[in-house]
Amino acid sequence: MGAPASLALTGGRLITLDSAFPVADTLLVQKDRIAQVGNSRALRQELGAAGEVIDLKGRTCLPGFIDPHVHFIATGMVHFLVDLTAARTLPEALARLRQAAAAAAPGVWVMAQGLAAGLLQGEERRMPDRGELDAVSVDRPIFVGERTGHAGAANSNAFETLAVPASTNGLTLDSNGEPTGIFVAEANRLASDRADQHFAEQIGYERILAAASQEAVQAGLTTVHALDGARPAADDPGVLAILRRDPAAAPRILIYHQTRQVEAALNLGLPRIGGCSACALDGAFTPRTARLLEPYPDGAGGRGSLYFEDGELLDFFQAAHAAELQVCVHCVGDGAVEQALTAFERVLGALPRRDHRHRIEHAELITPAQIQRAKRLELAFSIQPAFNHFWRHDQFYPSVIGTDRAARVDPIRTLVESGLLIGAGSDSPVTPLRPLLGVHSAVNHSNRAERVDPLTALRLFTLNGARLGFEEHEKGSLTPGKLADLVVLGADPLQVDPGEIKDIPVELTIMGGRVLYSAD
Repeated sequence: MGAPASLALTGGRLITLDSAFPVADTLLVQKDRIAQVGNSRALRQELGAAGEVIDLKGRTCLPGFIDPHVHFIATGMVHFLVDLTAARTLPEALARLRQAAAAAAPGVWVMAQGLAAGLLQGEERRMPDRGELDAVSVDRPIFVGERTGHAGAANSNAFETLAVPASTNGLTLDSNGEPTGIFVAEANRLASDRADQHFAEQIGYERILAAASQEAVQAGLTTVHALDGARPAADDPGVLAILRRDPAAAPRILIYHQTRQVEAALNLGLPRIGGCSACALDGAFTPRTARLLEPYPDGAGGRGSLYFEDGELLDFFQAAHAAELQVCVHCVGDGAVEQALTAFERVLGALPRRDHRHRIEHAELITPAQIQRAKRLELAFSIQPAFNHFWRHDQFYPSVIGTDRAARVDPIRTLVESGLLIGAGSDSPVTPLRPLLGVHSAVNHSNRAERVDPLTALRLFTLNGARLGFEEHEKGSLTPGKLADLVVLGADPLQVDPGEIKDIPVELTIMGGRVLYSAD
């Protein structure tokens, strides 16, 4: 083994996710790397020479969790926002805003997040309009984000400050042709990005990053893929704040710059580009902006929205692919998936490149034929199993897209069994930054046909997440030579009742052999 281990973990169950040695009870760390994995009897001498020994006391150790789809700045901002996730009615949400506004100084932004408009009880299943928010306060800007991030609402003060051009798609108007203060589609992207920047500057990026980092580490995450950036150029303050962060800080962060300007990513030395925001091809189901191949059954949204012209998307893909960047785009509906596949087919047909791992995010509705096309193109998918936990296929979706399509929403098992590279994350702050909730959701999908076994679900949040970022040789399994990024759980996800996976406590988070978090 060479030098003595600086750290040893023993006396528990190690789920290595390494097929060569799937289960062990002892792991040795030298500096920041895994040195050996095996049995305590065989490693007795090495254990005795270790600098520090952690007795797992029967607990379960796994590779550190990886979340490949986190809006990291927005996740940190949630700690300073008005949280409306528990609001069950529109009047209840407005009451909470009124309380927060009363406590805020005039002129200070009051930002709220998490309002699940489509799940509200009563007749008012919608975002609050400008008049209702003006009744809360007019002397301070108020902005409310819908839980999916694809709709927003502002009072008059914020509406004027945000200055979204009147010609912008998604700027909703009332019967008199006046703006309602509710934004969807492109208008929401502009309004949300501008509101976020105002609020982030008010709070400070260091505080925001610290809050998001602490939340991640306490959840057992050692790596996140940060889909961040609102400004299209290389001076986005959120992206720059992440890049200025101490390289030794936890968790490890891979940045996916949400811009269509290839030069911006290259100038920052980033090998990847895209995500949501400026790289979203469509919206979400609640505001009827997710693009579908066939119309919404209620006729309210037609077939949804496409945020790119075909030629514009093709130009972006061509430029990014030619620069050898990994491309990542948001596609919720099968209509958006269709547009992405068509563009990727043209780009990869003209300029083939093996192992590009271009990514489609979400793909909540996708056809069997599209899955086969994606497989031929060797695309990768980043999905969010916890969507199904909050928006069940049999409760939320039938009234939105019809019963037949609802049965095909969030097709976790279908995608996994297709042979595509599938990783899983949270889309935080849309769903909580809790990988065990994601594992639970994949195992307990509301559609039994789309459930996966716990071991497969764990791979989605570890080894497959590493593969999405081209880091499978460094992370994702407890394999000698890889980084000593580990999580210790209070129970074994492979052995507990499937309905209890989300409640398993995170006991320890270790990154590079350093204990970052201890429940004790």
